[in-house]
Amino acid sequence: MRYFDIAAPLHHQDEELHVFPPLLAGPDPALRALVQRLQQDHRQMEVAWTEARRTLQAVADSSPAAWTPLSASQTGALDQLVALYRRHLHDEDRQAYPAAQAALSPAAVQAMSEDMMQRRGVPASPLGRLHGP
Repeated sequence: MRYFDIAAPLHHQDEELHVFPPLLAGPDPALRALVQRLQQDHRQMEVAWTEARRTLQAVADSSPAAWTPLSASQTGALDQLVALYRRHLHDEDRQAYPAAQAALSPAAVQAMSEDMMQRRGVPASPLGRLHGP
């Protein structure tokens, strides 16, 4: 639950701030439509998580002896969240991220990385820059 409470919203914010804008400004109408749907997914995921969290929290708060089968609405909430994430991740990995990688300059990637670290309270590297492949 911690991932969906903390990390997922930060990840979505990263995409909204850094990954999606250059794709929305690009020349590919199909890619722009995909990004608009991914943005809508983020809003739907927030709502779906609220419903799924209630179910998971109820399980976490009860003793195993008190567990009962989940209701159709409870499993539906979990299934909806899984389906949203499955499609979303597939489209990001197969289309959005490769396009963003091609569109973003090394300086933009560095700025994105520094912003992400700052918003997460991660100190900058001693050299002030990230190093990687």
